Amino acid sequence: MGDLAEDDSMEVEGEADAMEIMEEDGSGDPSSFKEKALGVLKQGGYEDKRSSKLTQDDFLRMLALFNKAGIHFT
Repeated sequence: MGDLAEDDSMEVEGEADAMEIMEEDGSGDPSSFKEKALGVLKQGGYEDKRSSKLTQDDFLRMLALFNKAGIHFT
């Protein structure tokens, strides 16, 4: 039961991070953030890939692409 509470708090933090990105972006529009994130995935060729099939190197490359686009995960 404690794990569920941790998962809920992590989800809220993720949503807060997305809101911070949208504020920094100046758009404040969730759909523009989604478009930006999908653009990064397409740029790296990850838009059709399943996370369970990616290697650690794939994740690091994808993370680098997000960082370059100004999207940072904590």
